[in-house]
Amino acid sequence: MRIILIVLVVLASSYAGLWLGFVKGYEYAQKQSALDAMFTVNNLKNLREGETEKVIDSLELELDTAIVEYAMSGEDLSKYLVGLPSADPNVYVRAINFIEEYRDSTPRKCDASEDVCAVISRVLKGVE
Repeated sequence: MRIILIVLVVLASSYAGLWLGFVKGYEYAQKQSALDAMFTVNNLKNLREGETEKVIDSLELELDTAIVEYAMSGEDLSKYLVGLPSADPNVYVRAINFIEEYRDSTPRKCDASEDVCAVISRVLKGVE
């Protein structure tokens, strides 16, 4: 009986942990969507006011952030796409190559710290 009780407690704890993880992930996604919407509205306002340089700077910063987030993951994220419908396991490599082509055609001085600039450079030059 004691073993059954221990197993039930372990299973209940695992279930609670999984549920809590899902809820926290969902909350994060909702907050991120709200922030993305505010970012988009701000860029649209600036575009309508003719402030294209502000929009370009904002989008370049967003691109830098995406590159750093990719680098911080520290792993090949494409493995999580295996088995998903219409998922391309090389999507991250293609995306980084696409970004690198863009940055080669429209160079930009990195305004972030030296470490962040080094990470961005490493990611863009390190994908084959």
